[in-house]
Amino acid sequence: MNPSKACHVLDTFFRFGQLPGGKWQYEKKQAVVVLLDEMDFLIKKKEQQVLYNLFEWSHCAYSRLVIIGIANTMDMTDLLSSKILSRMGNDRLVYKPYSQEQITKIIDTRLRGIASYEGKSIFENQSIGFLALKISRYSTDIRKALHIVRQAVNKAFDTYKQSGQFTPVTVQDMIETHSSSMQSWLNQNLNSLSQTEQEALLCLASCVQKRQQNHCYFSELSVCFQNVMARQHKHFDMRSLEQRLHAFQHCGLIEMKQKTWVHSAQHRREIGLVYPGHPFRANGLDFSLTLLIDIDDVKYLLESNLSVQGLKYLFN
Repeated sequence: MNPSKACHVLDTFFRFGQLPGGKWQYEKKQAVVVLLDEMDFLIKKKEQQVLYNLFEWSHCAYSRLVIIGIANTMDMTDLLSSKILSRMGNDRLVYKPYSQEQITKIIDTRLRGIASYEGKSIFENQSIGFLALKISRYSTDIRKALHIVRQAVNKAFDTYKQSGQFTPVTVQDMIETHSSSMQSWLNQNLNSLSQTEQEALLCLASCVQKRQQNHCYFSELSVCFQNVMARQHKHFDMRSLEQRLHAFQHCGLIEMKQKTWVHSAQHRREIGLVYPGHPFRANGLDFSLTLLIDIDDVKYLLESNLSVQGLKYLFN
């Protein structure tokens, strides 16, 4: 069944209580619960129709549809169209990201009963705490932390097989394993980006480099990205740029601090926030964007991807 046909069947079912063949289903009064995980990946313009259909069906007369959505971004509702928001409920549960202490506790719980080998602790003091700190800063994905722990332990036992002497996992081992894992994860994420997303990330790195700091502002990025799009005769969509930034944040590439207040026009000029077409010039509100990866890693895209090599001028 193709997507259009499936959509038609579901529409008929939720609106009129019927399945193909005219079978009447309403008397069963069975609730249909849809758990919609990774909901933030449906906020792009084309995919929003899927969200609209689901929330629209939940309001139909014969519908007993319950939707539970799970998203990683706190401000996802700001990126949805008004027609979707009008059909969504206001009930929300907010789960804060794992803290360093919580990540440490989760890892310790997973390691309970296997934390020693031949009378020696598998992990040196502070090694788990160090990993928890790194993960809490760059990504609160507990699966990534457990994966790094597994890699570090495997490395320790490989060394044991070769030397015959078991050495606990040290902080330095964690640093090396974390760096290796992050590099592999970083390359995978950067290479999976679309050309437009790579262009946006290069513009962000360029703005950060010009400031000689680890952050820039959305107003700076929007002007730079708009110029890049204009040179290629492409349409510039500020909302689309914001959506890409939220995706970058979800991947752990950047950190967004929204609505940074810039107090006066003079202050905005001093820190370089007055540009032609500045989107927040009237009220002084802006986004602070912190790059969480090395600029050189972003610039590597210029060497590894032919489609963006024309943007080398951004770093001259």
